[in-house]
Amino acid sequence: MQTYTGCPVANPSSCNQLPFRFKQGCRRSGGHTSSVVGTVCTDKGKTEYYLSVNGKAWSGTSPTNVNIGGVNYKVIVSDSKSVPSAQNSDTQSNFNHAEQKLFSHIQDAYKGQKANVNIAVQNTSRNEPGMCTGCGNTSQTFAEMNKEFNVNIYQGSTGTNQ
Repeated sequence: MQTYTGCPVANPSSCNQLPFRFKQGCRRSGGHTSSVVGTVCTDKGKTEYYLSVNGKAWSGTSPTNVNIGGVNYKVIVSDSKSVPSAQNSDTQSNFNHAEQKLFSHIQDAYKGQKANVNIAVQNTSRNEPGMCTGCGNTSQTFAEMNKEFNVNIYQGSTGTNQ
């Protein structure tokens, strides 16, 4: 299990403290739910906090802003597709994965600006912590599209599912 010591992003395990539940049956392939938290610090001193979950796991009645441990997060629920998705297999892409949605949102909101982007990815897999292969590829594309960003990605798992 990955530890997040020194991670400048709020500990992703704090997502377990959300005061509501994700929709039942929403898991990406392999049965793993993924949550992602991120911060963006601009060169103008502004810091924004974001939370995203994979697929349709976010219930339509869930809030669009949440407070976790005193930190207010804007919830990213859709993928604008501004960062291209990548294939995980012959039949599946990473479209609508938590990481993909957050990459696209940050691309849309901060393109052309200097910013420190810190993202922590947590899934529930015992065997494959962090991002899937497609999101790993997308993270590289995101960084290449935004050379003015300083991008750090931290990965781990709760280890609660096979």
